[in-house]
Amino acid sequence: MIALDRLESALVASDSEPAGAVAFQVNNDPPKVIFTTKPSLLVLIDGPPRYRDVGGTDLQLMLNTRATIFLDTKKSEYYLNVMDGWLKAPDLMADAWSYTSKIPDDMKEITKGIQENQKAKAPEGATPPSLKQADKAGKIPTIYLSLGPAELLVTEGLPKLELIPDTELEYVKNTTANIFRDSSTLDYYVLLAGRWFRSKSLEGGPWAFVEGKNLPEKFAAIPESHPKAGVLASIPGTGPAKEALIANSIPQTATITRSEAHLKVEYDGDPQFKNIEGADLQYAVNTATPVIQVDDKNYYAVANAVWFVGAAPVGPWAVATSVPAAIYSIPPSSSLHYVTYVKVYRSTPDVVYVG
Repeated sequence: MIALDRLESALVASDSEPAGAVAFQVNNDPPKVIFTTKPSLLVLIDGPPRYRDVGGTDLQLMLNTRATIFLDTKKSEYYLNVMDGWLKAPDLMADAWSYTSKIPDDMKEITKGIQENQKAKAPEGATPPSLKQADKAGKIPTIYLSLGPAELLVTEGLPKLELIPDTELEYVKNTTANIFRDSSTLDYYVLLAGRWFRSKSLEGGPWAFVEGKNLPEKFAAIPESHPKAGVLASIPGTGPAKEALIANSIPQTATITRSEAHLKVEYDGDPQFKNIEGADLQYAVNTATPVIQVDDKNYYAVANAVWFVGAAPVGPWAVATSVPAAIYSIPPSSSLHYVTYVKVYRSTPDVVYVG
């Protein structure tokens, strides 16, 4: 038994070639690749650290990272939230993070909120992981911080290689990462964010970008029943890769009721805008919401895959029934390129169809 839409997609995938190539350049410079055999955590910071004062305290919160990092300006100490507790270091970039149960009084209420949030998200009956218990067991993760693009490859102990039948390819089985070795050349290959990179060494690199079409042919021979068959979607010419192209071309649509959709954009201070390189547009740099200035009276923002339009950076915002073509010229090199995947298909006086 097979679903009709799946059968039709498979037929199209096997009988057709991709509709076209990407018409713009993508930066494929290798990221910093960190390899380790011990429990570790990668903290990405988007450029030099930027902070905001926490009112009425000696604390500053780091803004340009997804991690929760505080700087105690009085003692010049950094605190990083891991699990339900905190690691402390005298230097942000130093390899000196250690567990601490003693935190500034101003952080105790914040800690309580983090712990309550973890309990609420934990499966019913499950106990959230404890940093204190991890410290007692000697399992505090090693912290790696990076101010630019980086990837972390972690194996449980030394890498364990296993041969993939009929391919001359080996894969590292004691990791969740996609790490392969060509047994004939001893080159390592890793798949990072949909792109392939090659190196002679896991530990030291250097890593070089490899176009999917230039991978050794043995990669395409990985059986679809193999535990690592998921990488076939990133190997041009394979059935899963063709199906992935078709799946990616089918929009996930939604019907938005115009009177019920609302947006509030919060800025860190007054709105600040910066030019988008490669496009005649500007974007707001001090908000988590992508806000794009087309001209002095037209601002567009995206929230939950819905476009909004306003006459000022702070709104009021209304659901957009169309989007200027200039926004779709934002190049892949821009951190806002992802908004070009959100489209408005049509609208009525009551609803807007987005995808």
